[in-house]
Amino acid sequence: MDNANYSKAVSQQELDFIAGLEHEPTDNLSSMVQASEVFVSGAELSFFKHFSNADNVGVVAQYGNHRLFFPIEFNTDPQGIESMAFAPPQIFEKGAHDRSWRLIPKQELILLDHTGQPLPYKLRDISFSGLSLQAINPETELPTELEDIFLKIPKQPKIPLQGRFNRYIAPGTVAFELDDMSQQGNRALREYLYSVHQLQNNTSDLFPHYG
Repeated sequence: MDNANYSKAVSQQELDFIAGLEHEPTDNLSSMVQASEVFVSGAELSFFKHFSNADNVGVVAQYGNHRLFFPIEFNTDPQGIESMAFAPPQIFEKGAHDRSWRLIPKQELILLDHTGQPLPYKLRDISFSGLSLQAINPETELPTELEDIFLKIPKQPKIPLQGRFNRYIAPGTVAFELDDMSQQGNRALREYLYSVHQLQNNTSDLFPHYG
């Protein structure tokens, strides 16, 4: 694509903005990396909104054998001020075929029914896209779908889990693929997994914080 055609899609103001990113003061960058919300306007916002109709828009960070995809959200507050924010990431393990990074809980994460009562299952592992359950008692019948099941994580409201059967891993253990759930539930799960991933990989000073 020649420069004449390219300028029709991206204005000179927007090109100047991209070039200017290379010369941001260090103090500004260190403060920006700790914040998940970035306020932009004018040419800057216009540039990023070029991609707002794509299926996925975000920032990818490679760290070791992990890949973190931070989706970009466009928000408008009650006063009509627009902002751009980075949502909690989807975390992948790199390999011949990338797969979702799985958390194997060191502390027990409790599964509840809709009344708040503990369920007779142990959470074996969980990612943003799936989980596996193990029956506490070998004689307990395992569910064939995730419905009216909630995950209780420390110091957070319970997260609704919805999903469909994937496969039996072993006797007494079953894997599920997670649906998108509610927008709030999906975000809360990704935020929790991200916070644990930061602690395990000592990346809290490198990537944005939430909450």
